Amino acid sequence: MTTVTQTQEHRHVGGSVGGKGDNDAECACGTTFSGFDTHAQAMRALDAHIADEARTLDPWAVLAAELTNIATDLAALAGSGLPIASVTLYMQPGNGEDDELTVRTVDAMGQMLFDRDGEPRKMGNNRTHYDVSGMRGRIDVSAFNSVSTEWVERQKHVDELAELKARVAAAEADAKRLRDQLAAAQGPKVFTAVDPAPYAQQKQLIEWQARYARSGHPASPDLIAAAIAADEADAYAEDEDRDGIGVFSADASQHDRTP
Repeated sequence: MTTVTQTQEHRHVGGSVGGKGDNDAECACGTTFSGFDTHAQAMRALDAHIADEARTLDPWAVLAAELTNIATDLAALAGSGLPIASVTLYMQPGNGEDDELTVRTVDAMGQMLFDRDGEPRKMGNNRTHYDVSGMRGRIDVSAFNSVSTEWVERQKHVDELAELKARVAAAEADAKRLRDQLAAAQGPKVFTAVDPAPYAQQKQLIEWQARYARSGHPASPDLIAAAIAADEADAYAEDEDRDGIGVFSADASQHDRTP
């Protein structure tokens, strides 16, 4: 564990009041402001010095140093035989106006103190605190501050959306598991290829029957079969000609293909 201590303290510890040019004020760090016409002027200079030094110190380091001092002072009572005191430590980070800053700070403190984030807690005065609390040994520790109603409502929607997303993800995982189980139970699937040739021939037959019906000529099966064969031969010839292999043509004179 790292102990943080404050090496210098800055506060008014002394000074003198006198005539013009003979007023001074002294800081606990040893700095003295002297030569002022009035004591008020010396004190203003000291106050400015204390404020400047305070801005250079990390407030968390100052807090930790003071808590360390308190612990050191209480340690002097060890062995005294006095009854142990119950200790409650309340900490209110932020100013209660910036909700997001309050939440971030409480969460950070919660992670350091209890390894968890804070949570909204409804209070009796119809307000809501964002709070993280717990016991550290015999010390009851709480870090909290108020958050607005708007933040509470907005966070409620965020939580609902997160819950819905989690439910969707769980449903998708269940569906995938069931699909995998079904596939394993059925084994490999065998698909039978469908031969398109009979359907193409049927289509040609219907087309030629329609053409002969429109022309008024008798549509005997032999005549239609010859016409279909001639169409296939012409198509084959066109394919071969396109590929540069040769030309094959059917003798159309052998078939009456007049529509």
